[in-house]
Amino acid sequence: LADASTVAHGLALALRALCEHEGWACGEYWFVDAAAQVLRFGGRWDRLPAATRALFEGAERFEFAPGVGLAGRVWQTRQPLWVADVSTDARMLRKELARDAGLKGALLFPTLAAGEVCGVFAFWSQAIRRPDERLLQAMRIIGSQVGQFVLRKQAEVVLRASESRFRALTALSSDWYWEQDGEGRYTRIEGRAADALGHWIGQRARDLGFEPEAGAAACDAQLAQHGPFRDLVLQRESAGERLALSLSGEPVFDEHGAFAGWRGVARDISERRRAEERIRWLALHDGLSGLPNRS
Repeated sequence: LADASTVAHGLALALRALCEHEGWACGEYWFVDAAAQVLRFGGRWDRLPAATRALFEGAERFEFAPGVGLAGRVWQTRQPLWVADVSTDARMLRKELARDAGLKGALLFPTLAAGEVCGVFAFWSQAIRRPDERLLQAMRIIGSQVGQFVLRKQAEVVLRASESRFRALTALSSDWYWEQDGEGRYTRIEGRAADALGHWIGQRARDLGFEPEAGAAACDAQLAQHGPFRDLVLQRESAGERLALSLSGEPVFDEHGAFAGWRGVARDISERRRAEERIRWLALHDGLSGLPNRS
């Protein structure tokens, strides 16, 4: 499971390993469709003859409600189920498939994630197999491990989708996203400025020559409170021009509640500041030109 790239890949590896190691002829996985409240087909591995394997075609369309069929019962009870001979068990729904494929013994067990059943494994043999308490206990552990794997992979998919949306939005914005550690060193920069500001990683704003417009003492006092801030202006002289940035951010805390750094967005407001200074200069000179000539 640790080497699996996707949920489907991991389940295929688990099905094959359990079939080969424990001598099952066929293994299936049925996942819980929480919205529809049914079990749906999620994968199969077998070492059956081609003619017998063909009998399973179309079986993927089966659905099991809670308590219905062997798989539905495992879903409902959350407990493993061992059937020595499915041909004599009234709970078996796919009786025609079992008869034609020569299926006899069955072992089913749930996969659990965050306390909920997320799927059911079903293994089949072509010989009657009596319950094996050792294997039943092992399946409880394996079911939990697979459930955690499925939960982790699903979370990774959600995270990748979220990251993709985030990158798309920052690429379209004039702002850029930044993160700092607890010492104020930049650890991440995303957005249009990422390439140009890559050398900022590992450095603090003051290391880069920026000073708070409101003054270092006032800025330090504000940041020491570890609260969110808006429109904090940093500036520096660069190539004879004043560079001004407006930052808004929020604190980040670790799992123990300890302060771990900052994250937020920034925008280059240098052009805006230059325009404002130009307007003030023009207003001042217009006012001076209107004064009476006392010469």
